[in-house]
Formats: sequence, structure tokens, C-alpha cells
Amino acid sequence: MNLLGDGLHNAVDGILIGASFLVDPALGWATTLAVVWHELPKELSDVAILLHGGASFKRAIALNALCSLPVFAGALLLYLAGQWLVLPLAALLAITAGGFLYIALIDLYPLLKGLWQQRLLSQHLALFTGIGLMLGFVLLEGH
Repeated sequence: MNLLGDGLHNAVDGILIGASFLVDPALGWATTLAVVWHELPKELSDVAILLHGGASFKRAIALNALCSLPVFAGALLLYLAGQWLVLPLAALLAITAGGFLYIALIDLYPLLKGLWQQRLLSQHLALFTGIGLMLGFVLLEGH
């Protein structure tokens, strides 16, 4: 179940990466980097789940790598479709941004509630610094 959900999630990530590349290669690389940083802890936890479930280390790595392949298929599919079809890129990019905001505010933010007050302040500062940087990039880029 975990592997199936991860494969589907990776395909959607690939679609979002492909949409970003259609808009601008620099945006595509930035989105790719963001997806990699977002996926790294998740992929490590998926390997841990497989190990806990009884898989050998080699098998856990192989299965996890196999479930990562849909990211390439999703990106390539959307990129090729964008060569022949008019795609709603603005909507796809809004969904991409919404996905990252969802991860930051719904998945991670509740974890901050249980931390000590001093650490909570530093986490809030990091969160709002990231939001400020993204806003600055948008304003500098002119999009």
C-alpha cells in the first residue's frame, strides 16, 4: 500500500516538474530541487517501513527506487503533451504551489506545536523567512 501510494505521489510530482519546465527551464530546475528536498525524508522513511516489514536492505532500496520511476514518466508525459496541446499551465503551477504550501502548513506546522517555545520561535522564523524568500523571487522575477 505504501509503495503504491508513493508511486502515484511521485507521478504527480513528475507532472508538476514537467509543467514547471514548460513555463521556464529555471523554474523547472527550482521545482525539481524543491521536490527532491521534499522527497528525501519521505523516501528514507519508506525504506525504513520496508525494512521494518521484513524486506532486506537491498530489496527495500530496489523497491523504493522502482517506486520513484513514475516521477520521470509523469514529467516526460506532461512535457511531451505540452509540445502538442495547450495546457493550463497557470492552473498547474498554482496546484504545484498549493502542494508545497500544503506540505509546509498542514504536514509540518502541527509538528511545531509540541516543541519548546524557543524552538517554536526559530521554526516560525524559518517558515516566514522561506515565505519571504519566495515572495522576493516572485517580485524580482516579475511573474
